Amino acid sequence: MKDGKLAIEVVRATLGPLPLPPNLGQILENPINTQLSNSVQNKPFRVLTVTVQQGKLTVRTTRE
Repeated sequence: MKDGKLAIEVVRATLGPLPLPPNLGQILENPINTQLSNSVQNKPFRVLTVTVQQGKLTVRTTRE
């Protein structure tokens, strides 16, 4: 978390023959943070876990 938003750092990614954009983490941050904000209805929350499994990103949160 950075300034109340999920910050993403892509450590490793494989896109086959497609080149990997150097700012991929930043590209992903806005839609994920928008979804998080909508999910918790702009109330304070804490991120419990972030997992990536079988091509899906799951962010578990709890409201504070």
